Amino acid sequence: MESITRKKIVAFTKTYNHAFRNGRLKHAGRVREYALMLAKKENADRDIVEIAALLHNIGYAVKSYGHPPLDSARISGLFLKDVLSEGMAKRVAECIRHHRAIDKEPESVEAKIIAAADSLAFLEDKGMQFFVYKLSRGDIKGMRKRISRIMGKIKLESARRIAAPLFEESARRWRVQKRKIGND
Repeated sequence: MESITRKKIVAFTKTYNHAFRNGRLKHAGRVREYALMLAKKENADRDIVEIAALLHNIGYAVKSYGHPPLDSARISGLFLKDVLSEGMAKRVAECIRHHRAIDKEPESVEAKIIAAADSLAFLEDKGMQFFVYKLSRGDIKGMRKRISRIMGKIKLESARRIAAPLFEESARRWRVQKRKIGND
């Protein structure tokens, strides 16, 4: 990716992700790191996954459609049409739109990478898990189910090998938390 293009995308990402106080920019950085690692293992387009990783959650800044992955794809598409070729912008938007498998499972290897990288970053991030736990009003059982669902969204074997110890650590953490407060 050209240096100027990268700078524009990073600046755009920071603008949107700094709208949050709950670690979205840090999360996007971790998703990017995992995505680039997986892109190398899966022989995928590194530029597509890097851009999609950085932009995958910008929809949390504005919720016009009420669903952040759809908002992220829309916002990214509008921005990227002036930065990338039409074909590349569409591929990035597809990765972003389907990274949570809401309306459609990811099909391209790049989209599967973004879905897996997002899940890996969440499994790794204790702070993000605690934030989601608080949003769920302390529902430990729901949190444990969420972590299991996240693991199920990882379709690439290369990512599942990375996820296994992260999943075990998260599951252990929430079992301990359950015993501490006696919540089921």
